[in-house]
Amino acid sequence: MQPHFSAAAFEPDLLAAVGPVYEHIHAFGNDAHALPACLRWLEDKHLTAPQSAYWPTLDERGLDFDLVVGLPMERKSRADLDAIKKQFHQANQSRIADWENSAREAIWNERKKLVLPPLFDRNKMPADAMAFYRPFHLTPSSEWGIYLYADRLLRYASLLDRAFAPRLRAFRFDTLLTCVLFEVFHHEFFHHIVECAATTAEVLFASTGKCRPLYLDYLRHSYEHKERVGPHPHKPLEEALANAYAYNSFSFISRVKVGYKNILVKNYQKVLRGYWPHEPPGYHHAENYIQSAYVSGAAQLLTMIVASADLDPGAALLISRHVLLNGNSAFLPKPDIPTYLVGSPEALETFHDIIPAPNETYTSLFWPADTTALDKYLLDRAKVEQNAKKSPVANTRRAQSSET
Repeated sequence: MQPHFSAAAFEPDLLAAVGPVYEHIHAFGNDAHALPACLRWLEDKHLTAPQSAYWPTLDERGLDFDLVVGLPMERKSRADLDAIKKQFHQANQSRIADWENSAREAIWNERKKLVLPPLFDRNKMPADAMAFYRPFHLTPSSEWGIYLYADRLLRYASLLDRAFAPRLRAFRFDTLLTCVLFEVFHHEFFHHIVECAATTAEVLFASTGKCRPLYLDYLRHSYEHKERVGPHPHKPLEEALANAYAYNSFSFISRVKVGYKNILVKNYQKVLRGYWPHEPPGYHHAENYIQSAYVSGAAQLLTMIVASADLDPGAALLISRHVLLNGNSAFLPKPDIPTYLVGSPEALETFHDIIPAPNETYTSLFWPADTTALDKYLLDRAKVEQNAKKSPVANTRRAQSSET
């Protein structure tokens, strides 16, 4: 029988039996698995690289540094979030009710078919133009995290609103901005997943005495010079996968089969697929990796990270599906990723007026409207239609139609 290595089981005699390595690990305690410990390890092993601090270089990104501020997206307590929901929904209750009453029939029809307007603007900014991910492999590591540009998110949501809202009633500006925020955050979160996968491999390589800067080499595209690896045809593959990951992540919002969020998400995903072909290289290949095809792309990306063609394809697919390059492999859960909303004071104020709980919005804990009544209407319509298809009259009509 194998010994049970629980914390309570580490008595002196057992420690002597299992060897010093287990005692050494146990001595670190529960706080040792915090990310700062990993960041110190990366620096000690010379696996990081210096980069200019972000804040002093904001003006170099085409923004007015004097007007740009950043707000951390702090996680709210349950009581605070409940209070925000109550206050926000009460303030918008009449407006939402008027919209529901006037739009519900159109929304029901949009559930079945969405036709993209022929004149909608295809000059979409890629997600990385509205946000960026700063890796913890680049020092100063205190600045790592996701940075969201409030001005650009608002501008893009306005573009969508002008293109779609007049024709498609499921879209409102607040829900469009919610979808944009959700999409862009998850695109950047995927970049964190990739860095975590590379870091995991770096730890394992270091344990064999072969310490390799896998993530930095990957950023430098070193894999392109490796035999039987080379450049990827969908370069940069990570951007295609980030788009696909964001697309797939919308399933966290649309958990109800028949409901307003489901209709909105399905339509927004169609908008994304309509925009992708017009995005830059890499980004526009996302269509190849949505849904289950994502696993194959993730396995190919693992090959790039370890810069070797000797990965067993079956093992790489298994690891990419269940271990690395999925949300569970991130070192921090989504609500705890350092995320900053950056922009002018006016843009930040406008953004928070529309989305008062950004962290809870991109983690699916907050929605800008209570759609319970609309969801019930849509569900009732679905039941009526389903029962009509089962009726004898409907069956007779379908039989007569097939005969003719």
